[in-house]
Amino acid sequence: MKSYNGLFDRMIQTENIKDAFYSASVGKRGRNDVRRALGNIDEEVEKVKKMLINGTYRPQRKKTHIINASNAAHKTREIAKPRYCYDQVIHHCVVGQLAPIVTHGLYEFTCGSIEGKGPHYGKKYMRKWIKSYKGKKIYILKMDIHHFYQSINIGILKEKLETTIRDKRFLELVYKVISDEVSLGLYTSPWMANLYLKDFDHWVKQALHAENYMRYADDMVIIGRNKKELHRMRRAISKYLGERLDLELKGDWQVFRFEYSDKAGRKGGRFLDFMGFRFHQDKITLRKSILKKAARKARKIKRKVKTTWYDAVQMVSLLGWFWHTDTYGYYIRHIKPIISIKNLKKIISRHAKKEAKKHDRMDRSHRVAAN
Repeated sequence: MKSYNGLFDRMIQTENIKDAFYSASVGKRGRNDVRRALGNIDEEVEKVKKMLINGTYRPQRKKTHIINASNAAHKTREIAKPRYCYDQVIHHCVVGQLAPIVTHGLYEFTCGSIEGKGPHYGKKYMRKWIKSYKGKKIYILKMDIHHFYQSINIGILKEKLETTIRDKRFLELVYKVISDEVSLGLYTSPWMANLYLKDFDHWVKQALHAENYMRYADDMVIIGRNKKELHRMRRAISKYLGERLDLELKGDWQVFRFEYSDKAGRKGGRFLDFMGFRFHQDKITLRKSILKKAARKARKIKRKVKTTWYDAVQMVSLLGWFWHTDTYGYYIRHIKPIISIKNLKKIISRHAKKEAKKHDRMDRSHRVAAN
């Protein structure tokens, strides 16, 4: 197994810390604390570097807020909300070094929080897998992990980190960041979660010989032709998670026959609800909660006197789901009559140009000051 060293020294290089300030500021650059930090970027970078080298960094107490989960009615989640200066910045510093370690050798169909492997990547391959059966009888095993992030055993996580990473100073910083729990909302958490399940994903594919297996965060789907075999896999997975990772499957796991049409054209079976999509035999639609969320957002924007850049970005992002599924008709009926996508894109473009000019001015002033 490949091991890594020298991570701490690379992380504290000036350009890497500066990149962390900018990457952590995305979507927050209108805030006063973020503007102040970016306005004095060189000074702030030196503060963080000194803090890390001297070992004086102490994570501030995390604020939390409650959000409504998009995948279930009346379900809420508590999300950690760390401060930009300097917790979020340092999380980005850590991930800058951790990301290549996690992605090296990662199972191909581990989706979510990995660049280029979001829900649309997963959708592409799930559609391909379903089509490959050419309408033949198939079954779906769908399951997820009970309270996944909160249930990650920090002791086991540390063992996994120490197996791969030899840099003690970097590990000490990582342990400060994760503290006693991998919290939802932290930039580091999805990376820790994928590292925690990295060996598990390969085990499902290689030891259980799962025909088609995909994981999105803590949601898992296996497609197979044999219903009994899927039940056997579920029992083996439950045992592995419990014995090796101190995790347990939620009790609402399902094994069901996927949608089909009989010789008379009658439909049976069930569609697959996964990653926000509904996979049918002959089409892909969106989960109703996403459709309703997009329609609500459109109505909210229409009521405003002025559409903000943030509103425009959120709306265009939501509509990206429509262009890649068979739900264009919903957009035509419920969203297009309310808002103009062309105008939203203009707002985003103007904001991007304004930000670029601002950063150019800041860089020029810093170069002048340095000389």
